[in-house]
Amino acid sequence: MENLNYSKFNRMFLAGKDKGDLSKELEHLLISVRVLYKSYMIDIENMDKEDIKYDYLEHKNNYENTIRPFLMKKDILMDKNLCEKAEQISKTYEEFLDTLAKKI
Repeated sequence: MENLNYSKFNRMFLAGKDKGDLSKELEHLLISVRVLYKSYMIDIENMDKEDIKYDYLEHKNNYENTIRPFLMKKDILMDKNLCEKAEQISKTYEEFLDTLAKKI
């Protein structure tokens, strides 16, 4: 796959030799989102509502303004395997945000 320049996204999430390989980038992002979600589930009962609300707004903004637009790139949407990975990432991130919203 050609080396695509998603500079703002790459600076936030990606590094190393997999940069530009959309399949690897999506795999790494999915792992990151799953770890983020699981780490919150471990401590969420000990967090106060203000902290959860702040984190929810921050993660929602990040998802809507950075991650989701990256997942909607035509290079991803035109490839069935990449599209499936992008859907997994979206689903996991949306479940994470829903969980935070319910705790507010």
